[in-house]
Amino acid sequence: EDWKAEAVAAVAAGYTSLKNKPRPWWDIYAQVEAVSAATPPYFKLDLDPNGSLQNAATAVPVLTRLARYECVAMFETPIPQKDILGNRQIRRAVPRPLAMHFGNPPAMTAIRAGVCDGFVISGGAGRVMSQGTLAEHASMPFWLQLVGTGLTTIWSCPLGSVLKQARWPAIPGVNIYEHTLVPLEVSGGHLHVPEGPGLGVELDDEAVACFEVAA
Repeated sequence: EDWKAEAVAAVAAGYTSLKNKPRPWWDIYAQVEAVSAATPPYFKLDLDPNGSLQNAATAVPVLTRLARYECVAMFETPIPQKDILGNRQIRRAVPRPLAMHFGNPPAMTAIRAGVCDGFVISGGAGRVMSQGTLAEHASMPFWLQLVGTGLTTIWSCPLGSVLKQARWPAIPGVNIYEHTLVPLEVSGGHLHVPEGPGLGVELDDEAVACFEVAA
């Protein structure tokens, strides 16, 4: 019910995808079915078990079954990323893209060994640009995972707009906050890159003051 409610709210807010965290102690098939039944056909799920599926022998049957749902777009880190052989086996067996956090295993190892279809990239501007440029040279897509308030989300927009392989849905995590601090208008799954100086948006000073906490 929680997943369904979040997905319905996401659709209403203009989003076209949602990243979820499947866990072994919940029925992931029932969760996906609930979201699928409550959302339009274009709405997709990116499923991130955070390595909790343990190994390829455990993960492949689960991921293969989940791949039968049209709303499931891709998987992130189904098993520990250091398991090169296991991740390569999953990638070959499961008909959905596999994403892994950039740098574990080392990027060149991940590319050469074919353990994933693309990356999750995060960090400061220099790190994001460096990793995003390498992903471009390797022709591997990635999603930007820059989690924070609306300030972080707006700051990430120029990065996503200039990095050619930032083609997977971005993960801002901004919806966990009570207030975004800046106006965010998502339409068709996209956020317009501000064109003004600096961040390009006006900060809601009253909202900032309202949520101020003691140092």
